[in-house]
Amino acid sequence: GNTSSTIPSFTSNFPVDFVFNKKPESTGNWEVMARLMQGSWLKTNETDAEASYSDATFDSNVGCISNNGYTSNNQAYMWKRHAGFDVVTYKGDGVAGRQIPHSLNKTVEMIWVKDRSSSNGWAVGHKGLNGGTNPWEYNLKLNENAAEESYTNRWNDTAPTSTHFSIGTSNRVNTDGDDYIAMLFASVDGI
Repeated sequence: GNTSSTIPSFTSNFPVDFVFNKKPESTGNWEVMARLMQGSWLKTNETDAEASYSDATFDSNVGCISNNGYTSNNQAYMWKRHAGFDVVTYKGDGVAGRQIPHSLNKTVEMIWVKDRSSSNGWAVGHKGLNGGTNPWEYNLKLNENAAEESYTNRWNDTAPTSTHFSIGTSNRVNTDGDDYIAMLFASVDGI
């Protein structure tokens, strides 16, 4: 952080679509903000619903967030929607097998999903779960220190494609009427 009271407190050389930050030496929260949820934030280490945060601004082409509390002791990890990353929002409908479109244009290798409307925990899918054998029949919980688990209602036992990912009826990914955010990651040659 640069202690700026105006945007950007965290400087990049690109428009930021997703950021999480923390003081590395502290036990504080991992704060998560995204352009698609402007003015709100989540915490990857907690299950809290989305909360208002007026400094969670993404109105700069060279950084994000305005708050003079972010000093050089704060570290920000920033992404833009591009070749190896996408972020999407959707409203849950409780229907198993629902296909959520994305614009990654390559097969998703990892997904983080959070119910923004309630205190349901984070759901994580990854191509390497269960040793890479039927990995989308398994999931992790980003906010917990727990081993992977088999759970058919997260990803509907369906591997993501280059255009969609599938969700089941789990409250972590698809409660009827709740708002969700999903971060999608894929490998990029040379990175």
